[in-house]
Amino acid sequence: MENTSDNINSKELVLEYPCVWEYRLVTTADTDIHEIAEGILGSRAHKLEASKTSKKGAFKSYALKLEVANDEDRKGIFASLREHQNIKFVL
Repeated sequence: MENTSDNINSKELVLEYPCVWEYRLVTTADTDIHEIAEGILGSRAHKLEASKTSKKGAFKSYALKLEVANDEDRKGIFASLREHQNIKFVL
């Protein structure tokens, strides 16, 4: 019997660029995510929506959507978001 998780992991992500990509971000509740997004993306068009707040209100999650030009662009934005000190997780 084939292990589907092995099959999924062996597949390479194939995207047609440009495309709209969504990043999921988790920050502390007091973080100004709009300021962070503008700092990383500059004047680049994007949509940032609040998603959930943790049970005790310490963390918030957001969906950040924008058009990416190519694989390098998509991964570069991911790396910049991940490296930011006030962003706890990026998916």
